[in-house]
Amino acid sequence: MGKQFGFIMDATDENEFIKMIIDSGGKVFQNKKRGAEKGSVQVYSLPEDIWINLYLAKDEFGEMNLRNIENEIQYIDSYASPVIEFGETIPRIKLKQIQRGRLYLVNKYWDENEQLIQKDEGLDKWYKELVKWIKKRLKCVETFPYDRVVKQYVSESLVKYVEDGFHLLG
Repeated sequence: MGKQFGFIMDATDENEFIKMIIDSGGKVFQNKKRGAEKGSVQVYSLPEDIWINLYLAKDEFGEMNLRNIENEIQYIDSYASPVIEFGETIPRIKLKQIQRGRLYLVNKYWDENEQLIQKDEGLDKWYKELVKWIKKRLKCVETFPYDRVVKQYVSESLVKYVEDGFHLLG
């Protein structure tokens, strides 16, 4: 069980967001599947290579749960770990599409013994603080899909694409 908050964030705002996380005592992890370094690794800035999701954490919320996925390489189990998933915004300008980024928090989950596990309440509070930071930083743009008003939080450099009717995915 979780919650998510979608946004449309450019690389400049993504970099500022990651910097804010690290400067405030948070940690950022990436599950790497290619290259020399594989598995869950801590990163100290926005990755320059391809990334889809990063995992935001603070030590005070508990230890990471890792899973062996392939060849004994361990990756963060985002359902059981005290993390917030940060998904990348992917603009596809030639296709007139934008894949929204998101913050995603699993705050409860069922363990292997079918017990409902509640994550630290501080993690939920931090999630709300991160959403607040994004709402304050990005511009609120109203769109009208399916004849209803939807507020989109958009980096200034991408507002024109949203207003021009680019298809928003995710």
